[in-house]
Amino acid sequence: MSDNRLLDDISFERWVQHIFDHPLPPEVSKEVRDAYNSRYEAALEKAHRGELGLTELPWPPDWVRWHFKIGAEYWKYSANPARTVEYICQLFSSIDVLTKPYTDAQIEQGVQYLINGSFSNYMHTLGNNTVALSERSACAAAFHDVYAKLYAKKCAPDLGHLNFAGHRGNPLNSSCYMWWDIIPFYGKSGDAREQLDATMLDVMAKTLDIDHEACREGALHGLGHWKGAYPEFVEATIDRFLADNPHISSSLRSYAQAARNGSVL
Repeated sequence: MSDNRLLDDISFERWVQHIFDHPLPPEVSKEVRDAYNSRYEAALEKAHRGELGLTELPWPPDWVRWHFKIGAEYWKYSANPARTVEYICQLFSSIDVLTKPYTDAQIEQGVQYLINGSFSNYMHTLGNNTVALSERSACAAAFHDVYAKLYAKKCAPDLGHLNFAGHRGNPLNSSCYMWWDIIPFYGKSGDAREQLDATMLDVMAKTLDIDHEACREGALHGLGHWKGAYPEFVEATIDRFLADNPHISSSLRSYAQAARNGSVL
């Protein structure tokens, strides 16, 4: 929004603070969220028809995530795509060290802000052809660092697809499981982004080697979604994983077989 404060030409350290150093929104019931969303969508339709000014939209309540609020500071990644890719790569490569000042819930909030295509366009910078492909691929490769250095150390060994109550043991379990579902990238074999896809597929395959069920489930989740574009890779990778790991839980084995068939949600 135009009222938000632009962060431009800031240091990497200040940018990391921008990502993570925010209070958490208070918990509210689904009914409260649904009621506000209905009012907002109705008002937005009126605004689109010219019956209501954008400044007359319902004011964001306290439970809305900080980055959606009027007056929230923001980083103009579209004007700094190369630096944005550099900063994301640097953050992911050392995420265990750089996130030490923050709670697990703050880290989860920041990670979601970075990777969720509904919350920001940060991940779209990896598809920006004005940035060298080698730099974008290095950034994608650093996704593995998030799994190895953060999720493997902090996440509960629970499986997200089984719908555990709450945060399944740790707030970070949510993005661990949903990473490849919420980033705005999907396998597209044969297009100009195939080399970047190869890097991401390699990350998923390497993540299966991390001895942590939540991390492995996250990788399988991604492979399942990419089965349509890269069936041979997905099948061979999951077959190897199952052959090399005969003692995984029956639930994870079943999920791996579902991912092999492309049958994941």
